[in-house]
Amino acid sequence: MLVPLGVADEAAVSVQIEQARGAIADFFNSATPRIFGTELDSVDMVDLLSQPEAKQLLRDAQTHADIGDCAQAMAGLSPAFEALPRVSQMVALQLRREAVAFR
Repeated sequence: MLVPLGVADEAAVSVQIEQARGAIADFFNSATPRIFGTELDSVDMVDLLSQPEAKQLLRDAQTHADIGDCAQAMAGLSPAFEALPRVSQMVALQLRREAVAFR
């Protein structure tokens, strides 16, 4: 059976949550440079890929997205996913269809 928290209990829980959030943020901000050699704010999931072709294709797609060319950005995703190992041909085909439909 759940017992309702009093106002003081809720305040204590809020303080504990904020302390945990701060501790976790401190951990990731200090550990990320040691592990990845870069600050947490600059970690990009593309950097974690080991396939140079896929990396470049995704960076090109991001460049198009950054300038507002969403159709070209989406069109660039399909070959990027095809360049990744073990990615379903169905995923690549679906991305290609969505890019065409977006135009």
